Amino acid sequence: MKQHIHIGIVGFGAAGVSAFLQFIKIVQENPKLDPRKITISAIEKSGEMGPGLPYSTPEKCHILNLPARVMSPIPGKPDDFVIWLKENPSLWKKQYPKFKPEEDDFPPRSLYGIYLKHLAETTKQQAEKMGMAVNFIHDEVVNITPMQDAKYTVTLRSKPALEVNQAILCIGHLPSSLYTELKGKKNYFHSPWPTSKLRVIPDGKTVYVLGTRLTAIDIANILAKYGENIKIVLVSRGGLLPCVIGNTKEYARLHLTIQKILAETLNGLKEYIRLKRIQELFWQELETAENKKFDEKARQAFLNPTKTPKEWLKAEIAAAKSPSPRHWQSFLFSLYSIVPYIWQVLSTEDKETFLKDYFSIFMTYLAAFPLKNAEKILAMLESGQLEVKGGLTSVKHDERTNNFILTFKDGTRIPAKYLINATGPGYSIATTDNLLLENMRKNGLIQSDPFGGIKVHPKTFQILDADGKPLPGLSATGELVRGTFLATTDLGQTVAHIQGVTHMVGEALKKAAKAKNNNSSENVTCISPKNGGKLSFWHEPRSSSEPAAKKTRIKSPRKEQQSGNVITLFEQPVQGTEKTPRENKGKEVLKRQSFGMQ
Repeated sequence: MKQHIHIGIVGFGAAGVSAFLQFIKIVQENPKLDPRKITISAIEKSGEMGPGLPYSTPEKCHILNLPARVMSPIPGKPDDFVIWLKENPSLWKKQYPKFKPEEDDFPPRSLYGIYLKHLAETTKQQAEKMGMAVNFIHDEVVNITPMQDAKYTVTLRSKPALEVNQAILCIGHLPSSLYTELKGKKNYFHSPWPTSKLRVIPDGKTVYVLGTRLTAIDIANILAKYGENIKIVLVSRGGLLPCVIGNTKEYARLHLTIQKILAETLNGLKEYIRLKRIQELFWQELETAENKKFDEKARQAFLNPTKTPKEWLKAEIAAAKSPSPRHWQSFLFSLYSIVPYIWQVLSTEDKETFLKDYFSIFMTYLAAFPLKNAEKILAMLESGQLEVKGGLTSVKHDERTNNFILTFKDGTRIPAKYLINATGPGYSIATTDNLLLENMRKNGLIQSDPFGGIKVHPKTFQILDADGKPLPGLSATGELVRGTFLATTDLGQTVAHIQGVTHMVGEALKKAAKAKNNNSSENVTCISPKNGGKLSFWHEPRSSSEPAAKKTRIKSPRKEQQSGNVITLFEQPVQGTEKTPRENKGKEVLKRQSFGMQ
């Protein structure tokens, strides 16, 4: 391995930690890679390396929305967090004396943050013992610009710039793209994080919260803690609270499977499958799961629940407490793992239809929340401290009264003095105030995806520039790739995406390691999808004596495989890859159960 390789990880929350771990593993498992010639720099703008925004909240009432047994940043080790809790009580027991891992599957998020921080530090120590240089940098990346020789300059706000060969963007959640016109208005909180800023709201006041899903539930819990006389009103278009996580089992799909979709698209010869056909397969699968027929009336009842928020939550809590499996929920949780694949075979028109007509109710069922939080919310509803109201159509600011006017479908207009945006992460780079994305967009290095985030190649995760060309050595994951994969908030999905990125980088490093001298050293500068529908690796000679147009094909993938929870194309299996067993006769069994969006 002749040249020194510098890898930059931009953003060091859960996704960044996962990328770091996976890069280290690649080096450990490849003896041809010299650790002494590899540097990894992780850059994080917040105070701590590891927790990131979601897991840095100090409030113990903010718990994980997914079971601890699937909250691992390590591919193939879904229970690593649980093992860590049992093996390292000295690192957390003092702060959480009442928490018992064997009894509680939904620990505080800040406890998960401690785990991530410890994992990052111990892995850094291991890498340094191998001879690798590892830099943890507390700063903000404000720009990335291309250099010669397939390198990039990573510009920091206050520290010297870095030159890297590979960079992966793991910047996490962007602020909400909704109600940006209200920014700067008095008593409006465009982001509720960190929640400590909400302490300025006096006890006894009425607070309106935009949103009725997971973020809104977090804010309701913290407001109730800050003031027992604060009146909280959650508002949204649908007015539906999430479902509650119940007794779910591993579910083997029979109808809505990758095999069926491949058959529908004639193994890729047809570019798209219609949303209507996906819906037919969905209802067939739901009927199989529930062992009953869903006529048109039952389907409409499923898609358009009519219970009041209190009735809905009572029924959900009762079902979640029941020892009987929630078969429909098991099916939906298993379906989440192939959402990215389905999304990529839908037409633009059908994607728009899905987001407009079905996404909200889909998330109501899929993005379920823990029973303990559901019981808190029900208690608040019954006490009158909390109200949930649907039918929201618009929010305006009245300059004269300095109130926010909330208008509802029935014509009701309600003035609100305090307003919190809890609609969740944003996906529009056009409205974001993220300086890095703004500069990269101005420089033509990224382009907005109409369905959210930035455009990336669906098989390599390489960022596509303004001309639609993949940028070698520059990739993205997490919420930034929402438009390509749709399902991006679940940690399991993000870990699988990063596995794809690190695999590609590992292939590039191995090619470089085979080089005998600088003139013949290979650089993976382009990954071309235009080879009969398959993905091919190409290399270009670095010597100026050879024509730049001359390219040598190295190899192309042999088959499609499922890595973790995302469909991708690799030459050989990576950790977590599993094939559908022939003995299941068309059933698709997933070893790792994904429990919805965090």
